[in-house]
Amino acid sequence: MTNRGYLLFFGCVLSANVLGLALWWALFPRPGGESIPASLDPVPAVDFWDITGSSGLSFVHKNGARGDKLLPETMAGGGAFLDFDGDGLQDIFLVQSGPWQDSKSGQARMGGCSLWRNLGEGTFAEVKDAAGANLVGFFGMGVAVGDVDNDGWPDLAVSGLGGVRLLRNVPREQGRGFAETDTGLPYSPLPDLPYAEFVRHSQAIPFATSLTFIDFDLDGRLDLAWGEYLTWSPAMDIAADARLSGTGLKAYAPPTAFPGARVQLWRNEGNSTFRDFGTGGGLVVRESRDDRSGGVLVGKTLGILALDVDEDGWPDLLASNDMARNFLFHNQPGPDGKRHFTEKGLDTGFAYAEGSPRAGMGMDEAQIGPGLRAVVVVNYAGEPDTLYEIGSQKGNMRLVDRARAWGIGLASRDPLKFGALFLDLDLDGRQDLFTTSGHLEPDIKRVRPEQTLAQSAQAFWNAGEGTYVPWDRKAMGMDYFTPMVGRGSATADLDGNGRPGLMLFANDGAPHLLWAEPSRNHWIRLTVKGDGVRVNTDAQGAVVFVDAAGRVSRHRVGGGKSYLSQSEIPLTIGLGNARQVDRVRVRFPGKDIKEQVWTNLGVDQSFLLKMK
Repeated sequence: MTNRGYLLFFGCVLSANVLGLALWWALFPRPGGESIPASLDPVPAVDFWDITGSSGLSFVHKNGARGDKLLPETMAGGGAFLDFDGDGLQDIFLVQSGPWQDSKSGQARMGGCSLWRNLGEGTFAEVKDAAGANLVGFFGMGVAVGDVDNDGWPDLAVSGLGGVRLLRNVPREQGRGFAETDTGLPYSPLPDLPYAEFVRHSQAIPFATSLTFIDFDLDGRLDLAWGEYLTWSPAMDIAADARLSGTGLKAYAPPTAFPGARVQLWRNEGNSTFRDFGTGGGLVVRESRDDRSGGVLVGKTLGILALDVDEDGWPDLLASNDMARNFLFHNQPGPDGKRHFTEKGLDTGFAYAEGSPRAGMGMDEAQIGPGLRAVVVVNYAGEPDTLYEIGSQKGNMRLVDRARAWGIGLASRDPLKFGALFLDLDLDGRQDLFTTSGHLEPDIKRVRPEQTLAQSAQAFWNAGEGTYVPWDRKAMGMDYFTPMVGRGSATADLDGNGRPGLMLFANDGAPHLLWAEPSRNHWIRLTVKGDGVRVNTDAQGAVVFVDAAGRVSRHRVGGGKSYLSQSEIPLTIGLGNARQVDRVRVRFPGKDIKEQVWTNLGVDQSFLLKMK
């Protein structure tokens, strides 16, 4: 949600400085210099259909909007795929937000999160009381999945207003469930006030967004990182008094109406307790407006990604910011011998695309060509996706925006993008790109007739030879492009048979669950496990190389990505027409751990790769 975008689409006038930015945007040239490939034959047909209704899912996200246009209402929702009960099938956790609580009723009114058990064959059943993970009374945003205590069962970290809550996976009378314990993570409930008083509340409320698990110090325990979007309070939001241009209608305020915030990192101390990595670890970014000030927080983080950019064995952190420069936190040894982060967004090229900040939302990373990795950041309406190629040589931290060269610049410009995923939709062995979209202003059509609140998802086929081609309705099926107010997105193989599934999370609406027709291409499914001592049991941070039919593909076992969302942790890898996997190499995260190798694996099968 860039300041430029708000001014262009909403005409929100907050100050003379903002008026100056509006004039600058009006004079700034539109992106150009790119031609979208009409077609590279054959563009494959991958038929997805919406199984939400037949699946049994009946969840509806609520954003709590009452007309005051409080910014958190626009940002959710998210969710996760996880196998919470250990039956080998990916279940679904859905994060709930509103309605806003109102203590006149004597209790919190906000709805609870929802957990759905995978019954197989594309059907799900709601788990009563979400097996203890319902979090009633919590204005939730996003979720990450990780085994924080290395007991072999996935736990949940859920972000929202007030901070982050950790839910441990524990035995219950009937199977597995979740329990919230005191972990040390920061969380405070919303003020217990009637709504009319709540909107006048001026004390800042933590605004936690996307999360990811990361073993930043390689001690075998998963630490937790997340973004804080803004320094926010209801009173600050009301005082912004943003209006739709020429209408006088109340609008959602732009991020420039609020002070910045910081990226949080909390170290796993063992026994399911966490300690703040602190303000001295290099994750607090301030910029001075004059020589006398100590600087203000500039982070406005919506997306976060754990990624070893320079391949030195230590995971770094990337943060996409809304109308502020993006951050790349390089994980380095500090003077005390412990790990420390140095912000290198400006040095590496990750800070800006085309020289100015965009509205960074969701992120993901993948190998998009032979030996070539890239990070995608999706942005506001009127701004194209940013596709950062990462230097191929080890130790190279240079990131260069190549969205236009790859064919996704102009094609991705118009929608308001939130979710971002690399995944192999047609199982041909190349990583395609998928994004979810949806506007945040219900009345946007009154000032921009070409824009709508509900928008279609976008998909780009990786055609090889450095080119992405937009998929159309004929090739993907009409269900794939059904307009919705999209936010997060996640992917999983719903039945373990190599068929991609997609969950598109909605703001103030029902999610869409899509499932693909079986592919003629081959695949392999890999579940990688650490020993729970040197390496976390999920093996999050591991890098997997798959050698098949003369090609080597690279895959990362990762935590939270996209936007507010978590895809399944096992890897489903497309193989094209390869009939055997010659070799799988796993580079586990950890100190002095040798690469481990498995050979001669069959295709169209699932394998458990346990650390030796």
